[in-house]
Order: sequence, then structure tokens, then C-alpha cells
Amino acid sequence: MRSLLIVLSVLGVALAKPGLLSWGIPSRSLLSTPWAYSVQAPWAYPTISNQYHSQDALGQYSYGYSGGPSAKSEVKTFDGVTRGGYSYVDAEGKIQSVNYVADPVNGFRVAATNLPVAPAPIPSAPLVGPAPVQDTPEVAAAKQAHFAAVVEAKALAEASPEMPVAVNQWNTITPNVLPVVSPAVGIIPGSRFAYSTASPVLSAPISWTNSWIGGSNQYHAQDGLGQYSYGYSGGPSTKSEMKTFDGVTRGGYSYVDAEGKIQSVNYIADGLGFRVAATNLPVGPVAPETPILQTIPDTPEVAVAKAQHFAAVEEAKARAWQ
Repeated sequence: MRSLLIVLSVLGVALAKPGLLSWGIPSRSLLSTPWAYSVQAPWAYPTISNQYHSQDALGQYSYGYSGGPSAKSEVKTFDGVTRGGYSYVDAEGKIQSVNYVADPVNGFRVAATNLPVAPAPIPSAPLVGPAPVQDTPEVAAAKQAHFAAVVEAKALAEASPEMPVAVNQWNTITPNVLPVVSPAVGIIPGSRFAYSTASPVLSAPISWTNSWIGGSNQYHAQDGLGQYSYGYSGGPSTKSEMKTFDGVTRGGYSYVDAEGKIQSVNYIADGLGFRVAATNLPVGPVAPETPILQTIPDTPEVAVAKAQHFAAVEEAKARAWQ
């Protein structure tokens, strides 16, 4: 019996499996050898990432994230300034970072590790310009003589009195002088225009220059009171107009019409309206002549009847006022 127990014990020890008495401890039992570790691949921990975002009614905000190969954050304050930055791992495995600021005054500014860098300047010797050209003795003498003449002319000009000199800024050419035909003007009561009612009357002539002569001139002047005058002459037309401080505008112009006739217009505009006298205004047909009616004298009988009638009228008036 004792020998059977010994055999069973030896058999049990030979067939025993590790871990049956390990109380949850893997790969070890109270009867096994000390701890043994197996070589395995490294443990791949999960990537930790986070992100946030906040804002308010004043337009301020902040947001950002981080995780994986990149991260970013940005903040905008109440004064309108935006600040932020981000970083990432580029294709070469280098960590690149960017920081930026944007505001209404200076615009967008950035500082980063990935900005291109200009190549270093190539060292070179400083450029030396050519020496200035020196005056020859003849040029130096001519300059001195010129400067002396200028000084002498200034002294003479300051010593002599000023004399007004008339300068004609236009072409000095004698124009053809044509008479201006100024018809009499009639005004319709209650209207703001005028029309011609009489035959034309010659007034002061105005100058007109043929275009083929090649001469023309023009002028214009005005002041702070609203007064002005301007005009031109040359070619087949001429015009002049002026306005005085009282608000009255006067002017006239002439031209050659399609039939080769010279037409002239004179006008005035003031408180009474616009009135014009011209050679090209339409003229009504001439009224036919009518015989003048002769007064027939009263006969003696009619004269006596009229006298009696007037006497009776005066007598009736006298009685009415009594």
C-alpha cells in the first residue's frame, strides 16, 4: 500500500501542468521554475489626441487640436488680433513649425522653419564709378564768362525801371472784318423770348477769319465774383460771351451757313429772360397793303342831331346828381 502511494505521487508530479496552482499568475506555478519572459513585438499603444473650441459674443475665439503628426492652436482677442501656430512632420521626417500674427495695422506676419531662405550673396568687390569729366581750360573760361554776363544782366535789370510789355499770345494775323446785322428786337408780353419785327440794322462789326488763312485765337478770363468772358475766332465762325457781376450775360456769334451766307446772332440774358436778335430767325410774310380809309364828314343834319344828343346826355347827368 505504501509502495502504491509512492508510485502515484511520482506519476502525479511527472504529469502535473504549470499554472494549476498559480492563482491566476500565468506561466508559473508554485512548483515550477522561476519567472521566464518570452521575447515579443513591442506593444502598439493607441494614439492620444484632443481638440477644443470656444467663442463669445465679442468675436473672441480659441480653438486647437493635437494628435498624430500635427498640432494647431489659434486665438483671436477683442482687439481684432489673431495669433496662432501649427506644427507637422514633413515628408523627410522633420518637424516643421509655423507661428503667425494677423492684425488690422500690420497685416499678416509669419515666422516658420519651412520658409525659403535666400542664397547667400556672392562676395564681390565694390563697384567704383568713373571719375567725373573735368572741364578743359576753354570750357572753364566760357563758363566764367557766361556767369559774369548773367550777373551783369541781373544788375542792369534791377537798376532799370520796369516797363510793361504787351505780349500777343495769339497769331498776329489781320482778320476779315464783317458787319454784324442786328435786327430790332420785339418782346412778347408775358414771354421769355424775343423775335425780330423789323428790318436788319447794321451795328458794330465783329471780326471773322477765314479758315484757309490759317489764323485763329481764343481767350478766357474769370474772377471770384462769377464774372467771366471768353471767345474765339478762326475758320468760318467766331463767338464771344461775357457775364458781369449783376448777372447779365451778353454774347454773340457768327458763322457761314450751308448757302455760303454769313449769319450772326446777338443775345442777352438777364432778369427779363433771354432775348435774341439774329439774321437767321424766321420772318413772317409781308402783310398786303390796305388802302387808308378816309373819314367822311358829317352832313349838317347829322351834326345837329349829334349836338342835340350830347346836350340831352349832359342834362340827364345833371338831373341824376341832384
